[in-house]
Amino acid sequence: MPLVEHQVRDLLSNHISDGIVIQDMEGHILWANAAYTRITGFEMSEILGRRPQEFLLPPNLTPTDDQLAAFRYDESSGHPDDFEIVENVRKTGERYWVQLSSAKVETGDGPRVVLTARDVTSQIKIQNQLNRARVELEHAVNFDTLTGLANRHRLSDFLDRALKHAVQAGTEVAVFHVDLDKFKEINDTHGHTAGDAVLVHAARAMEQNTRQIDLVARVGGDEFVIVMPDAPDPAEVALFAERIIDTIAEPVLWEKVRLSCGASIGISRSGSGGSKAGQLIQQADFALYDVKEHGRGAVATYDDRLSSKHSLRKRLTEDLRETIDNDGLSFFYQPILSLENRKVVSVEALARWDHPQRGFMSPAEFLPVAEEIGFLRDIDLSAMRSSVHTLAQIRAIGLHDIKVSFNASSHTLAHGGLVDHLKWAADQMEVPHSLLGVEVLETVFFDDKAAESSMAKEIDRLVNAGFPTVLDDFGVGYAGLAHLAQLNVTGIKIDRSLVCTILTDVNSAAIVRSIIRLAQELHLNVVAEGVESSDVADMLGIYGCTHIQGFGIARPMPLRDLIPWLAGFDPTQVLQHNDVLRVVGSG
Repeated sequence: MPLVEHQVRDLLSNHISDGIVIQDMEGHILWANAAYTRITGFEMSEILGRRPQEFLLPPNLTPTDDQLAAFRYDESSGHPDDFEIVENVRKTGERYWVQLSSAKVETGDGPRVVLTARDVTSQIKIQNQLNRARVELEHAVNFDTLTGLANRHRLSDFLDRALKHAVQAGTEVAVFHVDLDKFKEINDTHGHTAGDAVLVHAARAMEQNTRQIDLVARVGGDEFVIVMPDAPDPAEVALFAERIIDTIAEPVLWEKVRLSCGASIGISRSGSGGSKAGQLIQQADFALYDVKEHGRGAVATYDDRLSSKHSLRKRLTEDLRETIDNDGLSFFYQPILSLENRKVVSVEALARWDHPQRGFMSPAEFLPVAEEIGFLRDIDLSAMRSSVHTLAQIRAIGLHDIKVSFNASSHTLAHGGLVDHLKWAADQMEVPHSLLGVEVLETVFFDDKAAESSMAKEIDRLVNAGFPTVLDDFGVGYAGLAHLAQLNVTGIKIDRSLVCTILTDVNSAAIVRSIIRLAQELHLNVVAEGVESSDVADMLGIYGCTHIQGFGIARPMPLRDLIPWLAGFDPTQVLQHNDVLRVVGSG
């Protein structure tokens, strides 16, 4: 049965959520349903005969009287599929969004316009939220949160585009690798909030001394990269770098404390034939490495000399990778002597690399390379296996009280799992946990609190499993006392740079005495490194030091020499600078 007119009118008035308005061609409202009055907040009596533009638009969009008088719908337009979204104002003053569509219809009284108004405020709000989230996500993907600088992702894209432009325009791109000097000292002494203030200061210093077309990016904790498209001549680029160093060096006032931090910069330039982004970054990094090798606070540009040096380092890297893959590193052992009973109580495993062309290389020469290629953990585990094997060999000749220790990097400790490896190896060789020691560099760089926490937990596990764990090179770091408070170590080894000067430098002597006294109060074992004469050994004994290590006792030696050396050890044959070792009781 077909609907009659009053039923249709009732349906439109009471059961449809969209507002429906019938207007004449000049826009006057002739009729509206109940949904329209609910949406707008106006009663029917308030809107009949008026144009919606008069009372629904925000003040800044309301047309003038002349514009209203001139308004008329275009009789040739108005398809119901066409719509627009506009902002309106309810009678209460609340703003809202409506989707409007209109269609012209012919009636007995002439042409009319049917306007449909749908409240889409909630949808618009959701869309705005999504847009804000998208903008925030895009920012997070491309920018560093702390400094507001570009991050690695944006750097990569920017550098690629700069290099393509350089090839087309016949220009060059300069890349700066900037590293803050002594930044760890600020973090350790004043905390990470102070460190953050310095990072922000450094970021502003770099932005201040670069051009608008340049890009400054933060790529690590205290590492930055600057990309300079259309680079000027090398001398001017170097001046840019010098100004950046000078500006970064200006003190930062943080909580009434003046913080100072220097910077070192390595620079690379793209060639006329073009360069790859990764290659330029690597060359700038190597130039920075060269600065650090010769002191800090300077600028180095990648040139032919550095290119040759870089090629040698690449070959060294490839050789080391192959050596480690084939378990080809050697381990030498250096004895540690007790000043109380003149007995060898321990030996330390030290990695050596017998390079085919260079001969035996010390850890200082190849460990930085191993760190670059991510092989420190492999070296640590090789040292562990060698130490367990050596301990078993020592015990086989009847020396059951001598310990063997090896060095573990922060990478290994933060990674976790060392305790399980060490327990399994010790149990397999049937050697006591108490005779296997682990040494951790006191000067190790903690990237962040999470890494520091992981490292501390692994040290706890080592000590709880019965493996003696000591802080090596103690006394030359910036936060040694803080580390003693945080780490559950069983002993410390005083760095040789302090020990070897106690007879000639009153400051070194005072520091060593204080360290020994502190260790005694904390019930920690103490080993003094770098002892080469009986005079130094005697003075350490007076200070209260109980154990010494150094060339005066023995140089590091391979296992084949260590076993007979231990078996025939004669304390009177060591530290002969004063004819005989005079052991002075602690006190």
